[in-house]
Amino acid sequence: MSVTKGLLKPMADFINVSFKLEAEGTVKNPHNLATSYNKKHALTGQYPDIKVDYSKVILSKGSLEMAQDLKLSKGRKGLI
Repeated sequence: MSVTKGLLKPMADFINVSFKLEAEGTVKNPHNLATSYNKKHALTGQYPDIKVDYSKVILSKGSLEMAQDLKLSKGRKGLI
């Protein structure tokens, strides 16, 4: 759970928006849905050597438009 929490906590505001539509009409909140999905699908290994498989991480779910020309790079203080 701590690996999933460490992955998603810095993006809490984004996840509250990106999973909002998926959470509507359920008893779960956006953060619960993101945590549940990524804990089940994006973690690999056995305790205590659990790692994130970033190719399987989902940061949004629902009726969102796909990003066009998305580019990421690693900066000294995080992602750019």
